[in-house]
Amino acid sequence: MPLPIRLAARLPKKSQENGLLAIVADFLRRPHDEVIAVVRLRTTKKTTDFESDDGAVPTIGIFDIEPILDEASAARVAEASRDAKDRRTGVRRLPFVDEASS
Repeated sequence: MPLPIRLAARLPKKSQENGLLAIVADFLRRPHDEVIAVVRLRTTKKTTDFESDDGAVPTIGIFDIEPILDEASAARVAEASRDAKDRRTGVRRLPFVDEASS
Protein backbone atom coordinates (compact mmCIF):
# COMPACT_ATOMS: atom_id res chain seq x y z
CA MET A 1 0.00 0.00 0.00
CA PRO A 2 1.58 3.33 -0.99
CA LEU A 3 2.04 6.01 1.63
CA PRO A 4 -0.28 9.03 1.39
CA ILE A 5 2.74 11.36 1.37
CA ARG A 6 6.00 11.49 -0.58
CA LEU A 7 9.34 13.10 0.18
CA ALA A 8 11.27 14.83 -2.60
CA ALA A 9 14.81 13.45 -2.78
CA ARG A 10 16.35 16.85 -3.37
CA LEU A 11 18.11 19.03 -0.80
CA PRO A 12 18.23 22.82 -1.02
CA LYS A 13 21.02 23.89 -3.40
CA LYS A 14 22.00 27.13 -1.68
CA SER A 15 24.29 26.95 1.33
CA GLN A 16 22.08 29.50 3.09
CA GLU A 17 19.26 26.91 3.19
CA ASN A 18 21.34 23.73 3.34
CA GLY A 19 23.43 23.67 6.49
CA LEU A 20 24.53 20.11 5.70
CA LEU A 21 26.99 21.49 3.15
CA ALA A 22 29.07 22.85 6.03
CA ILE A 23 29.58 19.38 7.53
CA VAL A 24 30.11 17.16 4.47
CA ALA A 25 33.62 16.27 5.68
CA ASP A 26 32.20 15.20 9.06
CA PHE A 27 29.79 12.79 7.34
CA LEU A 28 32.70 11.25 5.46
CA ARG A 29 34.97 10.98 8.53
CA ARG A 30 32.27 9.57 10.81
CA PRO A 31 29.65 7.92 8.60
CA HIS A 32 27.87 6.16 11.48
CA ASP A 33 27.39 9.25 13.67
CA GLU A 34 23.91 10.71 13.84
CA VAL A 35 23.32 14.42 13.41
CA ILE A 36 20.39 16.22 14.99
CA ALA A 37 18.96 18.82 12.60
CA VAL A 38 16.07 21.21 12.37
CA VAL A 39 14.23 20.82 9.08
CA ARG A 40 11.58 23.06 7.54
CA LEU A 41 9.30 21.30 5.06
CA ARG A 42 6.73 22.48 2.54
CA THR A 43 4.60 20.94 -0.17
CA THR A 44 6.34 21.09 -3.55
CA LYS A 45 3.61 19.43 -5.59
CA LYS A 46 0.33 17.56 -5.36
CA THR A 47 -0.33 14.41 -7.38
CA THR A 48 -3.75 12.93 -7.98
CA ASP A 49 -3.74 9.15 -8.33
CA PHE A 50 -6.97 8.11 -10.01
CA GLU A 51 -6.13 4.39 -9.78
CA SER A 52 -5.88 4.19 -5.98
CA ASP A 53 -7.96 5.26 -3.02
CA ASP A 54 -5.29 7.73 -1.89
CA GLY A 55 -6.68 10.59 -3.97
CA ALA A 56 -4.37 13.60 -3.76
CA VAL A 57 -0.86 12.84 -2.51
CA PRO A 58 1.44 15.70 -1.44
CA THR A 59 5.15 15.63 -2.21
CA ILE A 60 7.04 17.31 0.60
CA GLY A 61 10.34 19.06 -0.03
CA ILE A 62 13.05 20.15 2.37
CA PHE A 63 12.97 23.94 2.34
CA ASP A 64 15.67 24.51 4.95
CA ILE A 65 17.90 22.16 6.98
CA GLU A 66 20.25 23.14 9.76
CA PRO A 67 22.39 20.71 11.76
CA ILE A 68 22.56 21.39 15.48
CA LEU A 69 26.22 20.90 16.34
CA ASP A 70 26.27 22.16 19.92
CA GLU A 71 25.72 19.12 22.18
CA ALA A 72 23.48 20.90 24.70
CA SER A 73 21.31 22.39 21.95
CA ALA A 74 21.17 19.03 20.13
CA ALA A 75 20.01 17.34 23.34
CA ARG A 76 17.21 19.92 23.76
CA VAL A 77 16.11 19.51 20.13
CA ALA A 78 16.16 15.70 20.46
CA GLU A 79 14.06 15.94 23.64
CA ALA A 80 11.57 18.26 21.90
CA SER A 81 11.36 15.75 19.04
CA ARG A 82 10.69 12.86 21.43
CA ASP A 83 8.03 14.91 23.25
CA ALA A 84 6.32 15.74 19.94
CA LYS A 85 6.35 12.06 18.95
CA ASP A 86 4.86 11.08 22.32
CA ARG A 87 2.03 13.61 21.84
CA ARG A 88 1.40 12.52 18.23
CA THR A 89 1.40 8.77 18.93
CA GLY A 90 -0.07 8.84 22.42
CA VAL A 91 2.74 6.51 23.52
CA ARG A 92 4.60 7.79 26.53
CA ARG A 93 8.23 6.94 27.20
CA LEU A 94 9.21 5.43 30.51
CA PRO A 95 10.84 8.01 32.77
CA PHE A 96 14.62 7.82 32.82
CA VAL A 97 16.11 6.81 36.15
CA ASP A 98 19.76 7.70 36.66
CA GLU A 99 20.97 4.84 38.86
CA ALA A 100 24.35 6.51 39.39
CA SER A 101 22.77 9.39 41.30
CA SER A 102 20.37 7.21 43.35
